[in-house]
Amino acid sequence: MRARHICADQTYGRLLVSFPTAPLPVVSGFHKHHKICGEIIRQTTDQWHPCSLAQTLKPSACTPLFYAAYSLRNAGCCIHTHSLPAVLVTLLCEAAGSDVFEIERIEQIKGVPRGYDDADSKTKKGNLGYYDTLRVPIIENTAHEEDLKDTLERAIEAWPDTYAVLVRRHGM
Repeated sequence: MRARHICADQTYGRLLVSFPTAPLPVVSGFHKHHKICGEIIRQTTDQWHPCSLAQTLKPSACTPLFYAAYSLRNAGCCIHTHSLPAVLVTLLCEAAGSDVFEIERIEQIKGVPRGYDDADSKTKKGNLGYYDTLRVPIIENTAHEEDLKDTLERAIEAWPDTYAVLVRRHGM
């Protein structure tokens, strides 16, 4: 097992950690920073099953979004946050008429990978540099979180080098 404890410091939002056999998203309706590995959902093929300690819990509405990132990008971890900065960035971009958040000449982007050499490759291109531009697509929100799945999948496919997708008026 690669992870013993699942931990996120956001009260609202979700987290998925990928284990060797299946992705394991946390369930809906609790403070994730107080919970351990048993309170997650085990996924097999296209079915989500509660682990032994989570029999009365259910997957969150964003579970299909996690699975999209997991299956399309082989993501080792997915974080969904409703952070105020993420929401504000989407509103600023909307005011500027843009569906992409772009930032350059900032130290923090040096830790963001450039992507892979090709779709089938495991060889990374390296990380962004100070003078590079980080681009994060923004998709429109929907009334129900699970309805974002198709739009998220299209954004992931259209932006092969991105490691995040922002959802306008919602978060990341």
